[in-house]
Amino acid sequence: MKDILDLDKESVELQLEKLASHKLTGLRLLALKQLSKEEKGTVCSILKKVVPNNTGGTYKTVIAFFLALETDSILAREKVGNRSYWKFSEKAKDLENYFKSA
Repeated sequence: MKDILDLDKESVELQLEKLASHKLTGLRLLALKQLSKEEKGTVCSILKKVVPNNTGGTYKTVIAFFLALETDSILAREKVGNRSYWKFSEKAKDLENYFKSA
C-alpha cells in the first residue's frame, strides 16, 4: 500500500477503526471523501456538494461527527470569524490520501 498509494497501512487501519467507533454512516463517509478532495471547507459547503437537499438534521449529524473526529486528532478546525473550516490533521494525511484514491 505504501508503494502504490503512498500510504502507511497501519496508520490508515487505526484511523478507520476510530471512524467506525463513531458510527460511520453513508452521509458521514461522503462528507469525509468530499473533504479529502478539498484543501479545507465548511460543513455547509461540503454538504452542498454531497447531498442535493440538506437539512438541519444532516448538518447536525455531520458537525457532531466532525467534532468527534477533532477530539481523535483526525480532523482539525480553523475558525475564521463565525465560520469553522475543517481539514484533515497532519496525523491523518494517510487517511486523507486513502479517501482521495477511493
